[in-house]
Amino acid sequence: MNILVRMNEFDWSQCAAVWRDPDRMAGQWCFKQSRMPVKFLFSNLSKGVTLDEFCDWFPPVTREQCEDVLAFAAQRSAFSMAIEPGLAA
Repeated sequence: MNILVRMNEFDWSQCAAVWRDPDRMAGQWCFKQSRMPVKFLFSNLSKGVTLDEFCDWFPPVTREQCEDVLAFAAQRSAFSMAIEPGLAA
């Protein structure tokens, strides 16, 4: 299962680089100080966009925020696969 599908299962409230307001952006998790949904990062990366390109295209988002989000997602993915090995497929 890919990260775009799994990311909806993460408790993003534990990631300091993101925020959510049910009344904005349909309640999607966004990068702090922006209305840029976190899922856009994963979507762009899956299409071959680099972090530098992404940050250039979406200036409110910093490289540090992107790295924090990716580290958070990687940690959560590794944890979920460790407790549910069948999800690695």
